[in-house]
Amino acid sequence: MCTDNVTGFPAVELAGCPWARFVSANPLEMRDPDLPPPLSGLPTDDRREVAGLRNEYRRVHKDPLAEHNEFRVSVGLEPCPPAEFNTHSPLLNLYLFPEVVNYPRSVPLDTTWHRLQSTVRTSEEPFDVDEQVPGEGKAVYLSPASAAELPHWQRFLPGTTAWRISYGRRQVVEGVNAMLKGGFVNIQHKFLRVFGLAKMTLLLAFTLAGYNLEAIRSFLSKKEAERTAAPPKRTRKKRRTGTWTDVIGSDRPESGRSPPPG
Repeated sequence: MCTDNVTGFPAVELAGCPWARFVSANPLEMRDPDLPPPLSGLPTDDRREVAGLRNEYRRVHKDPLAEHNEFRVSVGLEPCPPAEFNTHSPLLNLYLFPEVVNYPRSVPLDTTWHRLQSTVRTSEEPFDVDEQVPGEGKAVYLSPASAAELPHWQRFLPGTTAWRISYGRRQVVEGVNAMLKGGFVNIQHKFLRVFGLAKMTLLLAFTLAGYNLEAIRSFLSKKEAERTAAPPKRTRKKRRTGTWTDVIGSDRPESGRSPPPG
């Protein structure tokens, strides 16, 4: 059995068969004291922010990590390594990363770890770019993992009106997600864990309906306030009176040539 997940599943280790862990994302998932944390975006030659980020990670994930390891111990497994949600296979561990960009580690991985330069799927038909995406210009592709919500591959032309409209829709969706995770209601993992699929779907439908009603009410209230608000008072600048001589004073010397010395 081969598992490729950030979070380890005790069922894999308890299946009674040999299993291997596969890290297909980034080798920073295999922690090293001299390397930045995974998904941090920090450089390898600047450690000024590493300690603060690690401390914040431990603070935020303290309770989930404790719950995760308590469950592992309750089914007869050892806890995961510190600050990790996964463990290593005692038999075989693989990670996918080209050697030319691989990270220099201060603590070498044990002999169960093996690096793969690249992997290619052979279970699908070949994809011809010119045939599938005809036309001039460049095409940008998204991997199936990050584009699973798209019905099919599509061309992205940054800067066009269609691209701006599509990006605006994404911002709307992210705003709604933020409201459902704390702004309007706090839908947490533990909150939905005890419900079945049918009850959870029904609860989510009523929650979204309530959020939509609140958004409509807020929009109508804003429009009503704009309609009934008094128009801003327009003031006219005060006109100057008199001449420039009056404004700057009469002490200015007269113009013209100075009289010859007497």
